[in-house]
Amino acid sequence: YVLEVEGSAFSRDAYPQDIMGYQEARTELLKSSLITRDRAAKKLFIHRLIQDAARASMSDERFNDAFGFTLYLLSSAWPYKEFRCGNE
Repeated sequence: YVLEVEGSAFSRDAYPQDIMGYQEARTELLKSSLITRDRAAKKLFIHRLIQDAARASMSDERFNDAFGFTLYLLSSAWPYKEFRCGNE
């Protein structure tokens, strides 16, 4: 999972700070059925209603922080390739 590898480099009080913290948080969410997991594909799933409820309870600042963290994780995990336009 990307959070186990890339998430540890992003220091925020509201997020797990190490792999063990991430795994404990994930286990808690799985036990409460707020998320489901496909171990083979290494994917986590959050039902749309759970996502909507979480977003609705967030302040704008918290939402922006979570969004920035998501962008950080995606850019860290996505392979970088130089982009060229046209006939350069």
